Amino acid sequence: MIRPLLITASLLCANALAQEITRGADWDIPQTEYGHADLQGVWSFGSQTPFQRPQHLSDKAYYTPAEAAKIEDEFRSDIADDATHIDPDRAAPPAGVAIGQEADAGFLNHTFTPELLAIGGKYPTSIITQPENGRLPYRDSFKDFHEKRAEIGLIETEAFGPEVLRLSTRCLVWGAAVPNLVPIRINPILQIIQSKNHVVIQTELINDARIIKLSSKKRESGVRKWFGNSYGYWDGDTLVVETKNFRPEQSHFRLLRMSSEFELTERFSIIDDDQIFYQFIITDDLALSEEVAGETIFNRNSDSDRIYEFGCHEGNYSMAGILAGARRAQLNN
Repeated sequence: MIRPLLITASLLCANALAQEITRGADWDIPQTEYGHADLQGVWSFGSQTPFQRPQHLSDKAYYTPAEAAKIEDEFRSDIADDATHIDPDRAAPPAGVAIGQEADAGFLNHTFTPELLAIGGKYPTSIITQPENGRLPYRDSFKDFHEKRAEIGLIETEAFGPEVLRLSTRCLVWGAAVPNLVPIRINPILQIIQSKNHVVIQTELINDARIIKLSSKKRESGVRKWFGNSYGYWDGDTLVVETKNFRPEQSHFRLLRMSSEFELTERFSIIDDDQIFYQFIITDDLALSEEVAGETIFNRNSDSDRIYEFGCHEGNYSMAGILAGARRAQLNN
C-alpha cells in the first residue's frame, strides 16, 4: 500500500530541501479562486540530467560547478553537430549496416536546452536521489510483463498481432508509469489545469491526460488503468498525488521496469513564478528491493511555447503495414 507522506529519512531530507529552495520573502505563492496554490500553465519536464545515475559515478551525488560547465559545453557541441547539414552527395552506406537517425537527430533534441538540472544551486548527477547510488534497485528474480510474455514466445519483433506490440508502437501511452516521471527526449511538455475538485495533467506526447480527483479520502478501486488510479490532496501549498493500480503492460524495458504492485507518490510545489519543484517516491515490492525517491524541476514555458496536438503514426495507420510486413516475413521463412 502507499504510505501516506512516506515518512522516511529521504523524504524528510527532500522536504528540508524544498523549504530551502522555496519562495523568497518578497514572493507570494499565487492562489486559485479556490484557495489553493496555482500550478496552472505549460511546463517542460525534460532534463539533460538522467533519471538513473551513470554507473561509473557510483555514489557521486553532485557535479562541481566546473564539471557541470564542461558537460554543458559538450551538450552545446553535440547540438551544433546535429545542426550541421549532411552531405547530399554522400555515398550509400555499405550493404547490411544499421541505418541510424542521423538525418533526424536535430529534431530529437529540439526541446532541450544544453543545461544540467540545477536544484538549490547544486547539479545532481541523477534525478533519483535514493538509493545513494542513484539507480533502480531491481530484484534479480524480477521479470516484468514483457519478459514473461517473451518466455512463452510472444516477442514484439515477430508482430503476431497488435496486442504484442509495445504501447508506444500502438500509440496508446508513452513513457513509464506517468509521463512526467522520467525525462524523455521528445516533446517533454505538460499542461496543468485546476478546478475546485480536480487537477488535470496533460502531456503533449500522445496527448496523455491524467484526471486527478482531489479528496480527503483515498479512492480505492480494483480497476487497473493507464496511469493507474490517482487521488490528490493539499499538504499546505504542495499538491500530493498518490497513485496505484497501474497496468503491468506499462513496464518499459529501457526507462522503468515495473510490476502490478507499482505505486507512486508525487509532490508538486511551486517555488517561484517559473518553477515547480517535483518530488516522487516509488514503491514496488515485487520489482524493487527498496523505495526509490527522486526530484527535479519543471520550468514554465513561454507564452509562445504552447502544448500542441501530437499525431502518433498519423492515427496509427502504420499498424496495418507493420502486421503485413510480419506476415510476409513469415511466408518467406
